[in-house]
Amino acid sequence: MTGQFGNKNKAWSARFSEPVSDLVKRYTASVDFDQRLAEVDIRGSLAHAAMLAATGILSESDLASIQRGFTTIREEIAAGRFEWSLDLRMSTSTSRSD
Repeated sequence: MTGQFGNKNKAWSARFSEPVSDLVKRYTASVDFDQRLAEVDIRGSLAHAAMLAATGILSESDLASIQRGFTTIREEIAAGRFEWSLDLRMSTSTSRSD
């Protein structure tokens, strides 16, 4: 892909034809917060996945895959190898879907 649709690391890139100002980038950036909240965010995501599995919405296989993925992410964060993008959800979506 080329042009504004080719940059999947910027969630807003496909919405506007003009570049995003530095002020907006600073205002909407959450990476600093996400880095500090990563562990509790991951725990919340795992609890949500467990609930979805308990209700039958997710299969046990899907739950195990999610748990393995978050274990890998935790290890990457602890080792300083995790690639942070816009925020934790964008980072995990990108790193796990590629």
